[in-house]
Amino acid sequence: MLITESVPKPLDDIVIDFLLSQKRETAEIDFKLFINVSRRAEFAKIAKDIFAMSNYCGGYLVIGFQETATGRFEPLGLPEDFHIEQASLQEKFNSYSNEPLALDYAEVEKEIEGHKKKFAILYVPPAPVVLKPIKYATYFDEKRQRERKLFSRDEILIRRGTQSVHASLNEIKYIEKRSKQTEYRTSLLSGESDTVVENLYGNFFRVIGWPKFIFEAQIPQKIRFSHSETRAKPYVRPKGSKKIYSFCNLDGDPFGKYLIKDSMVKCKAKDFLNAEAKRKVLIWLLNTEIRYVTLEKKLKYAGKKKNLFYYPSETQERYETWDGRFRKTRKRVAFKTCIPKTGETVYAHNAASMRFQFIGDNLYLTILPKIVTTLNGYETTRGPD
Repeated sequence: MLITESVPKPLDDIVIDFLLSQKRETAEIDFKLFINVSRRAEFAKIAKDIFAMSNYCGGYLVIGFQETATGRFEPLGLPEDFHIEQASLQEKFNSYSNEPLALDYAEVEKEIEGHKKKFAILYVPPAPVVLKPIKYATYFDEKRQRERKLFSRDEILIRRGTQSVHASLNEIKYIEKRSKQTEYRTSLLSGESDTVVENLYGNFFRVIGWPKFIFEAQIPQKIRFSHSETRAKPYVRPKGSKKIYSFCNLDGDPFGKYLIKDSMVKCKAKDFLNAEAKRKVLIWLLNTEIRYVTLEKKLKYAGKKKNLFYYPSETQERYETWDGRFRKTRKRVAFKTCIPKTGETVYAHNAASMRFQFIGDNLYLTILPKIVTTLNGYETTRGPD
């Protein structure tokens, strides 16, 4: 039986709930306190973000959030009589743009900390062309009491971190390449053909190499080792068996003094691809290697789910840094939150399930994003999610 997971639409409830749970801006999420389409200068600021997001890869404007002194954003909500027609938003933006863009817009009411609040969410899709303004836009800086430029005609804008800025030459090349890929995806819906080279991304990564040898040996069944003893030499042992397997030579600590004499054999790893039992040993070894690597990087695995990993947290929030498209990007990986229905305070952790598996005769690494919850930032909760 093939089980498939449906992809949520840009403004499905699950997406809206996620957006409203966020506290900090990213390249794809921008918070606004209010939006006004009737005043030209104020809407031009919104248009600037739409240009930049659409050229980058798309994103969301979430309206009804107020910035705090610490740089976080809190859900203040919008007035009850607030309302904007999607057609007005569409028409207003298209009057600035060299190409029309199909914006998606929703106004929602959500219960936040026991109070119903109204919010507006504008989805900005990635553009199939390089978007440019067709006119100049300014606004009046009340602090400095003078007119300031928002953007110029034909200026190419992009998101850089949480800012909407003038694109560099390298960023313009990225926008052009990204827009062609978007144009190709759009052409699939219309049935038009093209010659664009497509990059496909997924959760399955083909394994193109692994250690050439697997060491097999025997030790007495009663001998056990802790993770701290074997961190340099990950190994597996089938239940009830004297045999142990490792990609590492089993001589020396901690195994050497326990090995049954002349029992160690150096096997070719490719020989483990043929028999089902040996395939299981190869997969088990590879998954054990991942577990050891992640634990060394101070991640934890979720209880008995030893292939599901997450960052623990001792504070309200935890951030980690990765390389982004143009610079290092800082992401929140854990935060403390309250479950409205129960009033219980928990930590929510971004997590990933990582494991090797065979699909046909090919070996793949599967990485699936998950969420785990803990009561103290370390130990996962149990029972129904």
